[in-house]
Amino acid sequence: MVVAKLLESLKVEGRMKSDLLRERLKVGYDNMKLSIELTNYFMPSFEDVFDKACDYIRYITIRKINSDNDVLSLLNVSTGELRLESPLNIFIGGQILDRGITIQNLIGFFYGRNPKRMQQDTVMQHARIFGARSLEDMAVTRLYTTIRIYEAMRRMHESDKALRAAFEEGGEDKRVAFIQKAADGKIIPCSPNKLLISNTVTLKPGGTLRIYGFQTKAKTHIQHTVCSITETLSELSGDNYEVPFLVSVGAVQEILERIYSTFDEAEEVFGCSLTEFKAAIDYASSQTKDAKQKGHIYLFSRKSPRNNARFKENQRGKMFNDSYFDGKTDSVLARKYAIDIPTIFLSFQAGLKVNDWREAQFYWPVLFIQKNLTTSIFTTDTGNADLLE
Repeated sequence: MVVAKLLESLKVEGRMKSDLLRERLKVGYDNMKLSIELTNYFMPSFEDVFDKACDYIRYITIRKINSDNDVLSLLNVSTGELRLESPLNIFIGGQILDRGITIQNLIGFFYGRNPKRMQQDTVMQHARIFGARSLEDMAVTRLYTTIRIYEAMRRMHESDKALRAAFEEGGEDKRVAFIQKAADGKIIPCSPNKLLISNTVTLKPGGTLRIYGFQTKAKTHIQHTVCSITETLSELSGDNYEVPFLVSVGAVQEILERIYSTFDEAEEVFGCSLTEFKAAIDYASSQTKDAKQKGHIYLFSRKSPRNNARFKENQRGKMFNDSYFDGKTDSVLARKYAIDIPTIFLSFQAGLKVNDWREAQFYWPVLFIQKNLTTSIFTTDTGNADLLE
């Protein structure tokens, strides 16, 4: 078992009080400190934590919970909770662990259930593993999962925030539109209960639609395509594409297809798929009352390449970068135009190897959603969830 092997190695490091263990614990300590310092709770020194950890590592126990019999063997009948038989306990199991079993002081979770398609109510039911939490527990609780599951949860959170804001602020102009892409390609209204919420994209007035996680193909495979995009921008704008200019949605969708074709198919694109991106600008651009602007979008880029990295480091650790435009220049200019129709900025990138790219220039699109738009939750996938149990 992988966990048992890891625990075995961990105990060896703990006995030696090794530099490796000290380094790993310091990362965890600094992470915990971020949330604990937001409260008034006591934060012990790292040396105290390190000494206690090296001592307690010896007593970690692993328990597999795969059946009702496993539960009964560990159940404290007087409290209805599973017994904690040592200072540190690891419980491993599947569905049996999300059926209302209570485990006191459980503060670390690894959620790895990875169905082909996710249904929000199913994922939310699994979130019952957290239970009701005190502020003390919340300060030190951590959830670990995959980037794909994180992305699904992020989308759920975005749609939930949009709905909550609409209910709390009220008013006719704060309603939420539920839409889908029909079989013939048209964007049509739909019932909220038809949406696979984990596959939705939320368009908030004045917000952005970004992508991240992708990797480009090699320079020899995409250089011609990238040059063709630059030529198209020059032709459409009269070689003045550093200032937003009006262009048809169809022209931008064709450029997006070329941009996405420069991405390596082996690396997943998070944030927004090509189909979702195209549908988003199609819908957003159709919502203006100005007939002359309907079906159009503002577009601009920069002639000098940027050097944004594929990853970013912050207090939470290393993660995919989703900040690839200048908030003081690009963002200000885009929002100046994104009033009744959206603006799309194509961030021209150098793609340097030192920034975890492949030494190939590429375009990185971001959509600035117009200010005058009803909050909209849409999907390009309304099929039945195919859940893998």
